[in-house]
Formats: sequence, C-alpha cells, structure tokens
Amino acid sequence: MKNQPRPLAKAPCKHSCPIGTDVPAYMGHIASGNFQKAVDVIRAHNPLPNVCARVCSRPCESKCRSGEWGDPVAVRNLKRFAMDWERKHGKRAKPPKKRANYKESVGIVGSGPAGLMAGFELAQAGYKVTIYESRPVAGGMLGGGVPDYRLPREILEEDLDYIKRAGVKIVTDTKVGEDLPWEELRRRHDAVFIAAGASRNKRLGIPGEDALGVFDVLDFLWNIKRGEAPGVGPRVGIIGGGDAAVDAARSAYRLGASDVTIIYRRTREEMPADEDDVNEALDEGIDIHFLVAPVRVVEEAGRVVGLECQRMRLGDVDASGRRRPVAIPGTEFVIEMDTIIPAIGQETDLGFLPENNGIKISSWNTVEADRATLQTSDPAVFAGGDIVTGPATVIEAMGAGKVAAKMIHKFLRGEEVKRDWAVTRPDFEVEPLELTDEELDEIPEDKPEMEKISLEGRIGNFSEVELGLQERAAVLEARRCLRCDITS
Repeated sequence: MKNQPRPLAKAPCKHSCPIGTDVPAYMGHIASGNFQKAVDVIRAHNPLPNVCARVCSRPCESKCRSGEWGDPVAVRNLKRFAMDWERKHGKRAKPPKKRANYKESVGIVGSGPAGLMAGFELAQAGYKVTIYESRPVAGGMLGGGVPDYRLPREILEEDLDYIKRAGVKIVTDTKVGEDLPWEELRRRHDAVFIAAGASRNKRLGIPGEDALGVFDVLDFLWNIKRGEAPGVGPRVGIIGGGDAAVDAARSAYRLGASDVTIIYRRTREEMPADEDDVNEALDEGIDIHFLVAPVRVVEEAGRVVGLECQRMRLGDVDASGRRRPVAIPGTEFVIEMDTIIPAIGQETDLGFLPENNGIKISSWNTVEADRATLQTSDPAVFAGGDIVTGPATVIEAMGAGKVAAKMIHKFLRGEEVKRDWAVTRPDFEVEPLELTDEELDEIPEDKPEMEKISLEGRIGNFSEVELGLQERAAVLEARRCLRCDITS
C-alpha cells in the first residue's frame, strides 16, 4: 500500500543521525551526478553543513549496512564533496523563507552547535532570535576550540553567515550573568534556551599543576585560533585521550615541538578521540603512552621540567561503560617535558545563573531538563547540549538544538510541550539508480582515501589537512550505498 508507514529504522544511517539527515537521498543524488540536489537534501536538515562535513562524529557510518561486509560508506566525506562542489561553483545558498512571523522572541545562551541549530530552526519558524556569546567570535568550541587544520575559520564563517541571513542575530562579547544579567535576559525574551556547553577545563588535582609551562587546553587552542599561539618548549606532554587532547598534540607539532607525547590512562580501544584523528597524530610522529597516568608535575624554580607518571592496568567497568584504570604500585617513572597541557575533559560553568533562579541543577553541576522535551523547572527556559549531558559531540548538540526549537515553538504557541515520536519516512524522492554491469564492476569494495597535504607541509602552519574527494571517486563511493530508505 502506498500510504503504509515505513519501518522506523529502514535506513539505519538516517535513524542514527541526531538531526535526521536523509542520507540515502543525497547518496542517490551524488551517485547519479545530481550534485545540486544532493546539496539541497543536506541543507534541508542542516544549517552547519560545512562544519559537519569536517568534524561530525559520523554515527551514521557506524550503522551503515554496507559496513557489515566491508567499509561503511564514507557519509561524512561525501557530504564534504557536495559542499565543496557548491563552493567551487560559486553558489551562495539562500535560507528557506520563514514559515510565519510571530511577535515572540527567544534568547539563546551560547553560540555553539546546539545554540546555532536551535536559533536557525526558530528563525525559520518565524521567531525573533538572539544568540548571546561571551567570546569575541561566534561558534562556541567550533569557533575557538577546533584547530584550523580540521575546521578553517573561513569555512565556519560560511555557515555562520547562512544562519545570520536566515534571521538569527548573534551578539558576541556578551557574557550572560555579567554583561547581561540573567534577570534582564528573562525579561527581554519570551523563552530562553541555555546552550552554553561545557567550557571549563577540568583540573588534574596533582602537585605542581600550577607551575609555569602548564597550559589550560581550552585557552591553548583558543589562543592559537585567534593568532596568538603560545610558545611551547621542544618537549610537550598532553594528558588525556579525547578530541581536545589530540587537537592540542597535533597543534603543538605544528608550533614546532620536536617531541610530543600523549599520556592516556586507558588503552587505544577506550580512547574517545576520533579514530581518524588519532591515526593522523600517529602519522605526524606524536607518541602515545597508554595505561599511564600522571602523579605530579616535576618542576625546578617554579617551571615545568618533567612529569612523573605511574603505569596502570584495567579493572572493572565503571560508570562510563569503560574498564576503570587501576594504578600499579612501584611503577613510577619521569618523562622530561618543557610544556604540559592537561586535557582530561571539560565541565560546565553555571556562574551565569543567579541563586534562586528557579532552575534545578543536578549533582553533576549540569542543568536539569526533561530528557524528551528539554524543558527545565522554569517552563519558559529550555536547556540542551553539553550543559545538560556533559561533554558530547557536535552532532549530538545539534540534535538537542533541533528538539529544543520544536519544544519552544509548542510552548510559545500554547500547545502541550510533548515530544512527537512519529514513524520516519523518506523526505525526498529519488529515482531508482540504473547501472550497467560495467558500472557495477567499477564500484570499489573499500572507501576511497581522501587526498591530504604532506606531513612536511603541516609543520609551521595550520592549513587544512584533508583536501576533499575527486568527483569520480565520490560518485563511485556513493554507489556503494544500499539506499535502504528508498528501495522498496
């Protein structure tokens, strides 16, 4: 029957995307050579397509059915191809027309991926939207925490310009709680979305961590991004296993450090950083010490000269779902270092909220919000992204922003604030792809390698490493997609 609902997860890639991107549709368009249509599909769901084409954590690829007997389809790289094609052809996308023109306004705290996504969706719905960013540039961690070799500033600016042209006002250098008191924010807007993220670096809690030569990883990355690269010594140690740790290590390498070491207390399998980025770090000569934890910073005259460490073993599974590292007595040793950059995770900073503000805070120092609707204990205030969940991924934060926008719309229209769990269906019609036997024989078994700048070309600069896919490679790769959501 034509109108019969389709199964919820017929296309696992689409189902696993937090913002519901119709992956099979744009795969089909690329496979057919209809690149503009592929761009249209991508932009229909995503106001940050150029960003996601570079830094998305790719939950879709982990569910790709093609990956059951080979490489999953390179979904992110094909998104990158489509967006590069749009840019190369000088096309400046026009935001969709607003669906209405409401009098209510929404204030958003934080211009990271959650805030930008919510702002775009609310502006499209017809609301007046203002995003408040404490730093001088917009984008949250995208704007200052992701190095240019992964996400060039001009690429982010393209997406920010698109969001602004959609009607979103972004006010920088405005710290809620100081420049703009919380009470004034609440008076100014009919609803508020808190999307401030996790912007404070966790401390190590070991002796000597305040010595000269110990850098806060977020400040380190932000200073590089704004052209004020801090001086590092030739021997740099980074403590942690997440994306920020790997970014800091690869940045130190570009700043001229000759000996860069990552210290991680678990094994490679438990390392949360993107696998491709870890491989790039290893290719660049960065050393990783696994099952090692810091004990104290060794200092002379108040300056870093080394890091005392202890070897670990993995014990039982802890609350994170990973095996807990356990110290092995008597295994202490010292690594000589001139610079140490702790990157063991970020936490929320709720200093912008005054006391007795009516918003419940969890024991983890995060904002409590309904898991389905993101509404807080103050009905007019919603919260999502890292400020609720703790540090997560860009695409997860965008998913929260999309949900928040829908729930805020319901609230402002006087409707019941309730999540709709509808059966998903394809958003776009794509004609079946007819391939000859010769064309089928050309489809590779494995995904193509993206062209990159040489290792030598990365030293002393932050030029983007990945250069994109060639057209022929992109078309053949898209033809590996099974198009689960389209075929009957």
